[in-house]
Amino acid sequence: MRHIRQYSLLLLLSFSVLLLKGQKVDSLLKVLNSYKKEDVLKLCLLNSIAREYQYSDIKLGLQYSDSAIVLGKKINDRTNLAIAYMIKGQSLTAYGNPTEALVLIQTALDEFEAFENKRDIAYCLASMGDIYLRLSDPNKALGYYSKSLALSEQVANKKGMAVAYSNSGTAYRALSNRPKALEAYQKAAALSERNGEPIKAAVALSGIGGVYSDMGDYTSAISYIQKSMKVNEQYGVSRYLYNDLTQLGIIYTQIRNFKESLEYHFKALLMARSFGTKDSINNLSNIAANYTELKQYDEAEKYYLRAVKTAEQTGTPGDAVLLNNFGFLYYELSQFSKAWAMFQKGLAIAQKDQNKSAMGLLQLSMGEWCGDAPDSVLIEVGIDPATRYATTLTYLNNGRQLSEEAGHGINQRFAWQDLSLAHERNHEYAKALKAFKRYIFIRDSLVNGQNEKKIAQLIMQYEFDKQSDSLKLQERLTAQKLEKQVLLATQQQQEIQLGKNRLELINKEKDLQHLAFLSTQSSLENEQLEKQGKIKQLALSENEKQLQAARVRSLTQEKTLSELKRQQQFIYLLIGLGLISFIILYLFYKARLQRVHLKNQIASEKMLQEQKESEFQRQLGDISLSALRSQMNPHFIFNCLNSIKLYTAQNNTAAASEYLTKFSKLIRLVLDNSRTDKITLTSELDALRLYMDMEAMRFKEKLRYHIKVDDNVDAGYIEIPPMLLQPYVENAIWHGLMHKEEGGKIDINIGLEQNETILVINITDDGIGREKSALLKSKTATKHKSYGTKVTSERLALINSVYKTGADVTIHDIFDNTGLPSGTRVIIKIPIE
Repeated sequence: MRHIRQYSLLLLLSFSVLLLKGQKVDSLLKVLNSYKKEDVLKLCLLNSIAREYQYSDIKLGLQYSDSAIVLGKKINDRTNLAIAYMIKGQSLTAYGNPTEALVLIQTALDEFEAFENKRDIAYCLASMGDIYLRLSDPNKALGYYSKSLALSEQVANKKGMAVAYSNSGTAYRALSNRPKALEAYQKAAALSERNGEPIKAAVALSGIGGVYSDMGDYTSAISYIQKSMKVNEQYGVSRYLYNDLTQLGIIYTQIRNFKESLEYHFKALLMARSFGTKDSINNLSNIAANYTELKQYDEAEKYYLRAVKTAEQTGTPGDAVLLNNFGFLYYELSQFSKAWAMFQKGLAIAQKDQNKSAMGLLQLSMGEWCGDAPDSVLIEVGIDPATRYATTLTYLNNGRQLSEEAGHGINQRFAWQDLSLAHERNHEYAKALKAFKRYIFIRDSLVNGQNEKKIAQLIMQYEFDKQSDSLKLQERLTAQKLEKQVLLATQQQQEIQLGKNRLELINKEKDLQHLAFLSTQSSLENEQLEKQGKIKQLALSENEKQLQAARVRSLTQEKTLSELKRQQQFIYLLIGLGLISFIILYLFYKARLQRVHLKNQIASEKMLQEQKESEFQRQLGDISLSALRSQMNPHFIFNCLNSIKLYTAQNNTAAASEYLTKFSKLIRLVLDNSRTDKITLTSELDALRLYMDMEAMRFKEKLRYHIKVDDNVDAGYIEIPPMLLQPYVENAIWHGLMHKEEGGKIDINIGLEQNETILVINITDDGIGREKSALLKSKTATKHKSYGTKVTSERLALINSVYKTGADVTIHDIFDNTGLPSGTRVIIKIPIE
């Protein structure tokens, strides 16, 4: 019987980075973009933005830290320059580069000590502790945390005290001192809640959950971790949410739910990529260990090699548990020499770190190895085969004792199980029975039906609370949107009224100008009348001077003629202005008609486009529903229930239970996958394996299959439309293999082409071929109806036409050397990003 290994000893994460109380990063960026001076204020803005990005995008935060350091040197502001060094050091610690971080934090610490700034000295000391925790030196880290706590207490800095308590809990957990770890985490959570810092409180709650997980109390562990996840999801703190997902993955591994564990670990890896950190060595190791338990050794080795490569690239010290798990993989593959070398290297690291939990784990692995290794390999490593039993007991007892000292229940369970097997092999059955009873007692105390029920209830309650919070958030957002619309409408009404007021004012000004013009014209007319009266008086007084009178009349006539010409010109001017005004009004009216026509045309095209999109969504929904119906058709469900009934009638409860378990999992996967447009290739293959396992059981192993995924295909990352492969596999079984008395085999090969931009899926069967299948189908009265391939083809065609993706499906007949049909091959090509 295989052993479950502890896939990660601890998540040694640093929690000393502080949240900025004030504006969010978007507001700070707006202020920074509008601020042009290079002074102390800009330096503070850069530091604040860099600190904010520690929780969302560490890589981008490092860029702002570099800008702050350049500006701090330029303006010679030593205090804020030291803060910039500290923030960058904290970010590098979280990013997995503790060596460079150590230099920056020490530089900042020297500056703060020169200024006797106790508050920032305390923060620097906490950051130093974080670095040594990353460097696997928890004792030294604990010393820095203690100094940080003492200084924070001196200056009454409760926030600094909360940070020191939280990180001390992590150090105590690394030293397997669980009572001290729980006490420190609880103090940190209480202080953070009183300080109004929910994210720091969530960090402490996550730490408490981790301690309970180490103790084997998984229901309590999940409860605390879910509380932490709720806060981190609310505030969008992806770095801490990543930690919670990883811890849940470890817990599901401990209770042997390896597929659930893989889901959490893959989610954590995707989240790590989104905020810029490198793949977690611990995460990759856990994924590999789960694949080992599932006997998918190629996948396990691939992820172990990625973990080792990441450790080499980041300069991270060796991980004893990673080496143990890698060695256990070689042990499973019967590569005993490689396994022993890994165990020896891991034990040396664990002894150097004084990590009793890891030492116990490795001693147990070495004891199990001694019991199974060939004599030639024992001699090769310096062990006399005659002392195999004694050497095995020595390693197993050492591992058991170290696990008891570390308080690690899981490893104690493995120790007693291995001891029972060792005594049984040596025919010491009384000792074997005693050890086996002890194993059963510890196993039942760690995981039992009641605990599993509580865990399931916790998960269901968490999902319900999450949906409830989402609905409440949506209601708040809707209310806020309505308030904004009402405010916008009010503002528009005010602007309209203001426009009306301005128009009235303009009209009044025009009226005043017109009155002034009329007054001026009246004055001119009065002056003209007065002038004419004077002319008449002058004519009457000089009647005797006929010549002068004639000249006066001549001048008057000329003046009148001139005035008539001016009036004529004025009339022509008015006519010209009228024509010009008419032309302008006509052009304006014509332009307005064109704008209205264009606006109506745009509205019509928009409405047509919306109708097309609506029709597309309806067609896609119909095809998706048809795909779901075809995948879970009543004929298949009826056959499954008949198979379960047959197993029950035969009193084969184990087969009935296994078949019913696979059937329920398949239904849940199909329903879950049908809710989204795309799912990961891993999820699609999991559903396909369940379907084919059930068909193989139902047809008495007449069906054999093999699924191969190339090394360059990241099945947990690539996404494809759901329910894509099953219809083609179903056709291969019913129309190709079931007509063969001896059954047949289906091979599924998955790879990449064209510079890894095209995902190629080959589904090959060795059935009777399409032509013979059609002939048999036409002769029989009972016809298996399967519309899955047709619906899948229609769905791909619809997606191709709208999104221009270029997905393609082709089907080929296979012939043997004599030209007879020997199977069918389906080739599916899907472009990937």
